[in-house]
Amino acid sequence: MKNRRWKIALIVIMIACCLPVLELGYYLWMFSRPVEMPPNLETDAIIVFGESANRVAAGYDLARSLTTRYLIISSVLDGQLDVYDKRYQLPKGVKHITEPLARTTLENAVYVQKIIQRHRLSSIVLVTSAYHMPRSWALLKLCLAGSVANVRIYCAPTGKESHVTGYFNTKKGGKTLYNEMVRFWGSLGEWVVFKVRGELPRGNPKDIRLVKLLKSTVLFDI
Repeated sequence: MKNRRWKIALIVIMIACCLPVLELGYYLWMFSRPVEMPPNLETDAIIVFGESANRVAAGYDLARSLTTRYLIISSVLDGQLDVYDKRYQLPKGVKHITEPLARTTLENAVYVQKIIQRHRLSSIVLVTSAYHMPRSWALLKLCLAGSVANVRIYCAPTGKESHVTGYFNTKKGGKTLYNEMVRFWGSLGEWVVFKVRGELPRGNPKDIRLVKLLKSTVLFDI
């Protein structure tokens, strides 16, 4: 019995040690993927996760340079879209599909998946910050499992940290990458709970005491 327990413990330890290595490999693979948009690319929609200034600006830039029907900015209210349209100039012929409900990256993916299904979008360009792309892409692909929608990625320019090497050149970049890799597992846990329950929580997951405690314990304050 003791030998069996030791074997189980050893397996658990090995898995725990391998997971961070596998995750780092996944991040390096994601950052090595080409993100340049082919000239004259046609896509059904450009989808922006979150509303940070660089992501939103990149979404509008792509809407002008590519041929697309929709620009979707997840978790933005109609009133704010009007502000963005005036600031960044929404091209003629491009429409918005509003998504004001998402509170987390997983919820971005869940609500966007519903939009893709409802409007029968077969090709999209996902826009977010470079550090946020691995988690965003993975969650969206999980939500789109079984779908034929083609997902291209575009990392919004953020200066020195637009590429993976930039994150290791500054303390802030390293802390940002570490925080994001930790949040990756939190989002996967959130996805598991969503799949088991079959619905998103009514309350904001970020307000759960345990979540706040874990964040304050394992994440850097940036």
